Amino acid sequence: MTLVVRIHPPAPLYQGGIFILISCPFFTETRTFNLLKEASETMTGLTTQFAFESLPQKQVTELANDVLAFMNFVSADTKKGTHYQSQSNIEEARTKIYQNVFMKDRALFGCIVCMSGAKNDFAKQNAVKAFLANSWNSTTKSSLPFDREQDFIDLFIKETQVNRVLNMFVELADLRVNNSRTRKAMLSYVLGSRNLPLWSVKYRAKLKRILTHCWNVRYINILYRILRTKSTDVLKKRFSDKEKKFLYQDILRHKNAGLKDIEAIECIAFILGIKGDYKVPLLKAFFDARTDLKAGKSLPMEVLEGIRSSYHKDVSKDEVIKLTARKMTQKQKKNLQKTAAKAGVAVTFNPMAFTMTELFIYAYEMGLSKDVEKAIEVKAEKLANTFPIRYEKIGIIVDASKSMEGSKKQPLKPIATAQAMRDVLIKSASTGTVKIAGGFKNKDGLIIPAHSTSLAKQIIQLLKQDMDAIFIISDGYENSPSGRIDEVVGIARHIGVTTPIYHVNPVVASETATGMRRLSQAIPVLPCANPEGVALSFLKPMLETDPVNGLKTLVNMTLPMIEKNKEVAA
Repeated sequence: MTLVVRIHPPAPLYQGGIFILISCPFFTETRTFNLLKEASETMTGLTTQFAFESLPQKQVTELANDVLAFMNFVSADTKKGTHYQSQSNIEEARTKIYQNVFMKDRALFGCIVCMSGAKNDFAKQNAVKAFLANSWNSTTKSSLPFDREQDFIDLFIKETQVNRVLNMFVELADLRVNNSRTRKAMLSYVLGSRNLPLWSVKYRAKLKRILTHCWNVRYINILYRILRTKSTDVLKKRFSDKEKKFLYQDILRHKNAGLKDIEAIECIAFILGIKGDYKVPLLKAFFDARTDLKAGKSLPMEVLEGIRSSYHKDVSKDEVIKLTARKMTQKQKKNLQKTAAKAGVAVTFNPMAFTMTELFIYAYEMGLSKDVEKAIEVKAEKLANTFPIRYEKIGIIVDASKSMEGSKKQPLKPIATAQAMRDVLIKSASTGTVKIAGGFKNKDGLIIPAHSTSLAKQIIQLLKQDMDAIFIISDGYENSPSGRIDEVVGIARHIGVTTPIYHVNPVVASETATGMRRLSQAIPVLPCANPEGVALSFLKPMLETDPVNGLKTLVNMTLPMIEKNKEVAA
């Protein structure tokens, strides 16, 4: 059999890679992940002595186990509950697992989140909050210096959606986290954005809460008095030398170079609730729309809808969709397909702007259109090319039991992830055979979860077909009967069948110490909430067999991503 090991961090954070082709009669995890170690050091040129290398073997093993549990949660955690687990149970388990790693090595904590995929906003938010809320001091344990932690913060904030970053800042404000590093992060992000006028009308209340937290109420009151004018025209306000010094020292030094001073000042005045004859187009449109709804066509849809519901109650909601169709975000365009169709408005969205899992969920609601199907195929091909390991001939078992339909808050998320992962795996191999366990397909070929979990029959069929590897995509709740997969794999190994078998799990489990249910102790688990972050999972066998080198490889594969982000920022 031919096994291709690709050392390639998740695109687009790190471009390029090392490709190693080896031929071997059977799969050997230790050999493969030694190649991962060697290649990661080649990528970075690093042979750094990390703190965990000097720890006793027992402590290194414990740290590696904590890291494995954290990887499981980060790779498959989606904030909401699951079919079998409540949200509160998940949150309790998450807190414990996060703290175990963070308190032992903050650098490893950041590395794992960094490797979890560009779309994992939830993990990045939690990481930034942890870093900012826990100041660096003499008792801090980290394998990397302080400036590297700041690099993690900058990268995670940059990669997270704007509304989620602002929500995170509001949470920090509510928790009264107000150290200098937090204030700098908040002010540079908010005032340093070229999109400050748009954010001002779209996130006005959040921005006021964040700025009040950074500057305190007394400071805000002084600023309010300076900016308030008798003539209701901010531009006509003549600032005294003392007032100019105040504004430049605390506001304008943070502003984006692409904004004029007066534009930044108007945005701050607007956020603070000062009425005026604004000249910044979006701010002007906000007030003009109160008398003429069409004057607000440049505003975000939700902002104009708020104005319509307050000042133009006799106007239909459909009018807002017509006015703002060109200004909608890709997410709004996707979510409003049904509403727009009813309103007779053509609203098209770009499927390439979404993850494969999101596209499958959309297809369940709206049907699998040709453009969505094509986007899924393109994305699968692209992700397959970043896979660390590739096989010629693979078998795939998709668990389509009832539990894979997910929770009420995230319906169909597990089965959507399973189908996305299936497509990526197929693209990663020369040939792929897919078996569906339970459920049925709808008219678009999408899998509808149903019935109990019975996987043993399918794995026996694939083992007979001399596959190079078998992937089981399941939440791990085998119940028809329970434990049968473990029995089958045990017998196969006993009679000399060495076919590598992986369990890809899209669902976290709060009832286990590792945060992930296993079908068998003989099958490695690859946690995966979205295919974009699955590369992290391939480090797991190395951490289990060689903890020190596994941890070193994790750090060494992360640093190029950090460096690339710093180069782009510079």
